[in-house]
Amino acid sequence: GIRLDKVLRLYGKWYSIKGWSHPGGPAALAMGIGRDATTLFNMHHPFVPRSRLQASLERRKLSAREAACLNVMHLAEHRDHEGGSFEWGGGVEHVSEFRADLVKEVGAYFDAEAARQGISQVQATKATQEWWAKQLLAAALLALVVQGSTKRGDLWSVPIVVVLLWVLCGPLIHEGSHFALSTNWVVNEIGTYAAPMMSASWPWKIQHCSGHHAHINVPHRDPDLYHEPDFWRIHPSVPFQPAHALQGSTWPQQWVLAIPYVFLLREMVFEKDANQFNGVASVEPRPEGHGRSFELLLMGCMLLVLFVAPHFIMRSHWRAVLVPASIWFGLSFTFMSFSQVSHLDSDSVHAYDPQDFWNHTLLATQDWACGSEFWGYLSTGLNCQTIHHFFPTVSSCHYPKLQLIFAGVADQHGMEYRNFPSWWHVFDRYLASVRDLSKKSDSENQLFGLGDYVWTNWLKYPRLLACGWAMTC
Repeated sequence: GIRLDKVLRLYGKWYSIKGWSHPGGPAALAMGIGRDATTLFNMHHPFVPRSRLQASLERRKLSAREAACLNVMHLAEHRDHEGGSFEWGGGVEHVSEFRADLVKEVGAYFDAEAARQGISQVQATKATQEWWAKQLLAAALLALVVQGSTKRGDLWSVPIVVVLLWVLCGPLIHEGSHFALSTNWVVNEIGTYAAPMMSASWPWKIQHCSGHHAHINVPHRDPDLYHEPDFWRIHPSVPFQPAHALQGSTWPQQWVLAIPYVFLLREMVFEKDANQFNGVASVEPRPEGHGRSFELLLMGCMLLVLFVAPHFIMRSHWRAVLVPASIWFGLSFTFMSFSQVSHLDSDSVHAYDPQDFWNHTLLATQDWACGSEFWGYLSTGLNCQTIHHFFPTVSSCHYPKLQLIFAGVADQHGMEYRNFPSWWHVFDRYLASVRDLSKKSDSENQLFGLGDYVWTNWLKYPRLLACGWAMTC
């Protein structure tokens, strides 16, 4: 009677989620169903006393007989059969000295904030009233610009709309998937639907949380390493293809087309196996209300609003095509500008420490301009990537203060923490890695004919976009 869609595995043991009223809501449990959720569990419970976590798990632990039955069944995430990507010896009670000291210092900071504001510690870690006020202001400005100019098809409004959409919707879907917006799980869940032009809610949770965060830069486990591998090689585990030879100069094209192709049309039309995200993360089992038909419906509605409705309200049909497309491509470029540079440099892509997840995370990420309020807001907190990966359930509005604490603790433990002065520094490191991966070896690093390159690389996207448009209209 034990079903894989009602259990999850932690530290090699099985636990039932049936009837579990988790503070993070159904989504918090759904991301671990049918898979090894040990890393997710550790990421999302930094400040909860380990003894309390242990006691909670003991009440839901399956018997030896039930566990024996499950051990011979196939996990939804079959890659977890041999265990996760990292060793978590010692059980719930075991925490590395660096992680323990870091959590202690950061926890003390939030204890002080909670006492100052008269709220609980967990409430102090979420988005502040000032942060929400900025979001409301961005929403009001976006509505004003769209109503006053974009609705008419004014091209000058495109970059303004792109920036406002990014700072408004980007953190909602991102922090909502990490339960960092609010202590109310409904608010977090709604946030994951805020950016249908970027990704559907459930695939995003699997790609970003269960995939990327739990296996950052781990070959064949991190979905972010395998977006369109025929044309884009950002990790050595991606087999070299001729099209990779020119990626050092075609990265702007990849950035512009990333969201329209990789995140939407791939999900809607071209995905060979809809149950596998980029072939390395299982999307199944889906929780109730997150069926693929529902996702396709939401994406279809978004495409209708973005590309059909403008023909009835803008001054000309060419504007009704150019303006929405420019907004979508501009949003894609902005997203890639901030999401790629913080953990895809040469040092990060070669990092792997299976014995210590937290050390691995430190090696696979880098921060930049963490003290800048401007860059923090514009990048939606992605400039503090290391801080985010260590404390994903904390809102990005707290990252500048946490970065100072993090740097101090890392220095005390002799840990290498990379924090660069500006975006240009990490972008230069990222681009150097991309260019280095554009060749496999001296004998194989040869350019193919211009005609072949134009047909296979540049014309692939227009062909697929046209096909996708025809199939979804």
